[in-house]
Amino acid sequence: MADSWIPGLVNRKPTVVEAFCRHAQPRLLAFARRLLRGVPTRESDEEDVVNAALFSFLRRAADHQFQLADEDDLWKVVQTIVARKALNHRRRQRRRPDQVDGEIEPVCMSNQVEQAETRELLFWLKEQLGDEELVKIADLKLEQHTNVEIAAELGRSVATIERRVKLIRSQWIAAIARQEDES
Repeated sequence: MADSWIPGLVNRKPTVVEAFCRHAQPRLLAFARRLLRGVPTRESDEEDVVNAALFSFLRRAADHQFQLADEDDLWKVVQTIVARKALNHRRRQRRRPDQVDGEIEPVCMSNQVEQAETRELLFWLKEQLGDEELVKIADLKLEQHTNVEIAAELGRSVATIERRVKLIRSQWIAAIARQEDES
C-alpha cells in the first residue's frame, strides 16, 4: 500500500488518505508524545498535534507543495510538520495557563522544568548538526526569522538558506529517528 500512498495522498483519494492516517497515526502519536514530554497536556493534545499535522500535510500535498520521491521523503515531511506543530503547542502552553485534569495549573509552576527540557532538547539537536553555520541558521529560524532575513544576516543567497534549512530538518529527523530506534 505504501507505494500507492504518494499519488493517492496528492490526489486526496479517500481510501488512501484513510489507510495512510490509520497506518501513520500510532507512530506519529508516539513521536508527538516524546516531543511534548514535560508539557502540561490534556490526553487529547498529542492527538490534536498529529491531526493538525496530518491535515496540514494533506492540504499542502494536494497543492503540490512537496516533492515526494519515496516513502522516506513522505515520512520526513510528515514528521517535520508534527515536530513544528508540537513546538508551537509547547510555545502556546508556556504563554498561558492551561487546564490539566480539571485543575487550573499556572504554566509558571512547570515552566522551569519545561524550559530546561526544551533547552536540553534544542542543545542536543544543535549538537547533531556539527556545523556552526547550520547552528546559526537553526537559531535564527527558531527565533522566527524568515529565510530572506537569515540570508541577509549571513551574506548568503535565499536559495542557499532554503537548502540549509532542509538539511537541518532532515538531520534533526534522522537524529530523532536514531534515538527512537535506540530506545
